[in-house]
Amino acid sequence: MKLILLLLGLLSGIFAHSQNSFRLINTPKAVIPFQLINNLIFIPININGADLTFMVDTGVAETILFSLENKDLKLSNVEKIKFSGLGGSLSIDGLKSDRNIGRIGNEIINTSMSLYVIIDEDFNISPHVGIPVNGVIGYHFLRITLLQLTMFLKK
Repeated sequence: MKLILLLLGLLSGIFAHSQNSFRLINTPKAVIPFQLINNLIFIPININGADLTFMVDTGVAETILFSLENKDLKLSNVEKIKFSGLGGSLSIDGLKSDRNIGRIGNEIINTSMSLYVIIDEDFNISPHVGIPVNGVIGYHFLRITLLQLTMFLKK
């Protein structure tokens, strides 16, 4: 009985749909534009048609939006959530949005990007950096992107 359950678990993992769907568009390589400011990396990402700037932080797991500054961003599949652990004991209201389309340059596209949005307007790092920063791109996004690039280049 345990063997059958193990086999079913393995097979369901093989045929399950991945949460994120990254692709390279008609190219054997990808160029990721970035800005280096005070040893911090910032990359432009187009999400659902809106051009945004994200700080790269591999210590953060997911993609977080916190400052839209008059950007017209339409999010899909939105649900309300509460954030905790942002430097205090209080929780902050936010949103989780799934199945968004993210593009880096002309070569990389993610057709099912998950975003976490902090609604509090006081949560903003732009004045400290000197450029408009709309959020933080985390480890999960970079790991999946680099894995896809590696698999594509090995073909």
